[in-house]
Amino acid sequence: MTVWNRTFTDKLRENRGHLWGNWSLDSAIKPGAIGYVDEASGEFRPIGSALSKIKLTETAPQHFWKMTSDGVKTHEATLSTSGDMKAAKAEFEIKWEFSKKHSYISRFALSKEVYISNLLELVRNNWKKIHQQALNANFADNNGNIFQGFGIISGVIYARSGLNAVSESEHKGLTLSISGKTDEIKGMIGEASAMAKYSSVNASEELLCHLWPNRSNRTAPGDVPVAFTFLSFDNQKIIPIWTKKISELCLTLKNKGGYIVKADLTYNDENGNLRKQSRTVPGGASRNFSLPLGATQLDLKLDFLATNQDKAIGWGSPLGEWINGKRTIELGGFWGGNTTMKDY
Repeated sequence: MTVWNRTFTDKLRENRGHLWGNWSLDSAIKPGAIGYVDEASGEFRPIGSALSKIKLTETAPQHFWKMTSDGVKTHEATLSTSGDMKAAKAEFEIKWEFSKKHSYISRFALSKEVYISNLLELVRNNWKKIHQQALNANFADNNGNIFQGFGIISGVIYARSGLNAVSESEHKGLTLSISGKTDEIKGMIGEASAMAKYSSVNASEELLCHLWPNRSNRTAPGDVPVAFTFLSFDNQKIIPIWTKKISELCLTLKNKGGYIVKADLTYNDENGNLRKQSRTVPGGASRNFSLPLGATQLDLKLDFLATNQDKAIGWGSPLGEWINGKRTIELGGFWGGNTTMKDY
């Protein structure tokens, strides 16, 4: 399970780079939970009690997600019906066949995304509690500093039903099948609006499976967490979106055009002192700015030489805005044409 939570997280980040996965559908994943994330496995370990007085913002996610690796085939079949039985109530089976080791599926009917709206206020008001719990987990020192990896679950994606399954064997032909009424089985993976329920499940022993609902012939007692976002710290600095340990901020300029660009970057350091760095970026080249984690009030001015089409962009607190502490600016434009700037 440890390995697969990391794999699950990496797959999720192909589209949403700020998420951590919850492969095992661990109920400890909830907004305001305090603990640490094992960066290697992506597993969250709660420490002590969660934060209280949380204000939540709820949004509607996409209806379902469907992730299937190479080596998995899906088979659907109607097992039985009668002349007067509606198709939605016919006995139905979905079977997944795993042909190689490490092939996997993740199918969920998503219900909501929930985020803490007063997160920074909660951190300020509960700093002593958070620091003490970090000390208890050896993620802090006695000078009030908290280390990266310890923090708070800031948001959760929930599903009303679904499943994760992976092959842990070299054997081919491993199968997982669930059967029940057509609308209830399709409801389980988000292909119908019916409440999810199945009458039976059969899985090869070499498969690692997590299903919700987790018992046959019963609907789920509530939503289940499938992914989350995490706030962490670097000493006494807050990293609102933490996905891995970082030691510096990195701003990359990629010039895909033909103009030479002179770039001037100003910022305030941790002590409030104004700093400046400059780079010249020829066409087809890249240049990097390396900055301390505490840098704020960044102001980047881009002078496209021999034009009057200069650009500018800024960030107030890049540690809270740049995922993984990185940002890329793509520059473009050729002689006689317009200059362009793309921020990602």
